Amino acid sequence: MGHTRRNFLGGAMVAGTGVAVAGPAPRGGLLEARIALAHRRLTGPGFPEFTSDFVLADVNLDPKYPRLYAEFSGDLSGRYVEALALHSPDAALKVEPLLRKLLTYQRPDGRFGDAAVSFADPAKIDKPHMALLWGNGRLLVGLVAHQQVRPGAALLAAARKLGDFLLGVRAQCSRPEVSERLKVLGAHGIICFTQLIEPLVMLSQATGDKRYLEAARAIAFLLPDRGVQHSHGYLSTLRGVLMLHEAAPEPKLLAFVEERFADLVRSPDYLTFGGVMEFFGSATPGLSFEDLRRLYEFAEKDPQDEGCSEADFLRLALQLWRVTGKAEHLERAERCLYNQFLSNQFHTGDFGHRPVFLHGFRAAPQVGMAWWCCSMHGPRALYDVRQALAARRKGVVGIDLFLDGRWSDKGLSLAMEPLPQDKFRITVLAAPAQATPIAVRRPSWATSTQVALNGKTADDAVIDRRWRKGDRIDVAFDLAARIETRDRRVIDVAQLGTEPQEGALFYGPWLMGVHEAEEPLFFRRPWAFRKPNNDNVVRLPAKLASARVPPHPMGDALPPLPVQCRVKYSHGGWPQAAEVTLRPIAAQSAVATQQTLAIWLPYARG
Repeated sequence: MGHTRRNFLGGAMVAGTGVAVAGPAPRGGLLEARIALAHRRLTGPGFPEFTSDFVLADVNLDPKYPRLYAEFSGDLSGRYVEALALHSPDAALKVEPLLRKLLTYQRPDGRFGDAAVSFADPAKIDKPHMALLWGNGRLLVGLVAHQQVRPGAALLAAARKLGDFLLGVRAQCSRPEVSERLKVLGAHGIICFTQLIEPLVMLSQATGDKRYLEAARAIAFLLPDRGVQHSHGYLSTLRGVLMLHEAAPEPKLLAFVEERFADLVRSPDYLTFGGVMEFFGSATPGLSFEDLRRLYEFAEKDPQDEGCSEADFLRLALQLWRVTGKAEHLERAERCLYNQFLSNQFHTGDFGHRPVFLHGFRAAPQVGMAWWCCSMHGPRALYDVRQALAARRKGVVGIDLFLDGRWSDKGLSLAMEPLPQDKFRITVLAAPAQATPIAVRRPSWATSTQVALNGKTADDAVIDRRWRKGDRIDVAFDLAARIETRDRRVIDVAQLGTEPQEGALFYGPWLMGVHEAEEPLFFRRPWAFRKPNNDNVVRLPAKLASARVPPHPMGDALPPLPVQCRVKYSHGGWPQAAEVTLRPIAAQSAVATQQTLAIWLPYARG
């Protein structure tokens, strides 16, 4: 689907241009509110607090400060530097004292971490080696990201030295017997090596040294099939391969990523929620909780998602959209963003783990705020979302995501702001002398999209004119309401009958659910025994808009999300009718405790 006068969603286009501007965003905007919450977590008080000792524990290896996961040397510290470098110039400046101290811990051979971990004998390469490579790879990403924002000779020299260390161990780690032995070791698996493609490509771009690009190319096709691998490392590798294609275009590289991504989203490893589990192989539809638990025995943890994995899925989908212009990738990114990714964030700003069970998300024996990785990789993905709000392609400025923010390019500056009642506004803050076409996307999650220019209906989705400061484009959506079943059939809510149909309810881009924090009585026994007459049947009107009620916040951390419905249901334990509120699953970010969130429910006509 290409640019037309009646419909815009993107065709095969060149990569977009334009710059997203960090704040101040429209008050109460979803995107910047989430970014601000995550940034405050990294730079303000909290537990644990990101002090210098805490951040640098994985590079100084001080036995007096035995922080968890320090063997992944550079992982936390690299992610921390990257997250602050990309947040804003002020944040990048403030992290520099810590960064200067970090560089003093670099080893003579270029690595950070345990100097005793030797790569000389491929037969001995095991978990400690993979942990060190993973952390050093994430650290190199952080160093180069900061170099891009605030260049420095010492910083670039350290990055080169680390890159040369990685070049030196590539041959040993590339041996087939090493890959075969390590591919089933989860977070210590071969993905710790293949994820080095990303930092090597970045370093080549920063230095102009093609050796790093050549090394990345040599690693590109070593990624095994999904199997039961760690999804974060697998998706990070695919992002790296696509970055390599962008740096040195090669159809084989692009095809590799597209084929792997397509295979993933066709598989049970792709969740209706919009993302993936922490480990592949653990999300086959219809499995009981005990079946899921057995699949997770090797990891010694409950089935759960992971903020890093959701961030990588989101970033990879946006990257594929940018490179290919295929609308399906943008819609995958948006589905992940609005649902599984945002619901993964906690009220503190952290990202981490939410336990998954047969009916949705559930309470956990321990709070899943992953301060060691996800709390930094989450905001990293939000920065990519900020950059993806709009883009110029073949001379047309496309409005791609309907979120709050600012965007500027070639004299045209836009403010974007979601409004109540499923509306969205683009305001021109500055404009060049020449005419510029602006294209408003018509998303599949709306049954219709109406566009108005300065209060008058615009017939075309692409408006080509000479813009003036204060010009306004208003967009209104009629949200589609649909049920998605476990076998991925889609049922329009208006087509529901009186017989209950189990599924997940989408209203526009939002996946809806029942939150225990707000509706504890809904979960009174029996509510989900999956036996006849023991399920709570939710009764939906033919037009879900008739059940809309004004949104209100569930907590103090974040503004309320734009949709909320009050509907009737019949409890499986007694005949009385009752009412329940359906909210986007992303609303669980505002709740201070991990509780049950019911997503898979029996739905019937009200």
